[in-house]
Amino acid sequence: MQAQIFSCVSLTSPVLPHRYFNDHLDEEPFASMKAADEQQAFVKELHLLKTNLFMKMVETGALPLRPGVARLVSEAIEAGVTVAVCSTSNERAVSAIVEVMLGPEVAKVMRVFAGDVVPKKKPAPDIYLLAAKELGVDPSR
Repeated sequence: MQAQIFSCVSLTSPVLPHRYFNDHLDEEPFASMKAADEQQAFVKELHLLKTNLFMKMVETGALPLRPGVARLVSEAIEAGVTVAVCSTSNERAVSAIVEVMLGPEVAKVMRVFAGDVVPKKKPAPDIYLLAAKELGVDPSR
């Protein structure tokens, strides 16, 4: 095995409210915001709040790691397999998940591919293809 590339969602199971907002901008309370920039500013503010609340959950250990993830990552590292995590979320959040939930030793070796570095978000494969390219592995494997 050349590498194990995890989705950040496979590490935890966060709720992603920004998807709800994006899908319901024509409903209240968004509909009364006539200008698109008003709606987007509101969503951006809520997303920042969600990120900050999520970070507190991660930092306090309130968000559990999925069963078996720590073992899979540990076994891969021990076997010399490159490990990485992909997310189109904020790099700060993803790095905190790795650092707090998997530990500082794992954080030293686990590559994080996060943020707005690809043109299309998940479920598009762009972030995974970027990780495969950067890690020098064949994405078909």
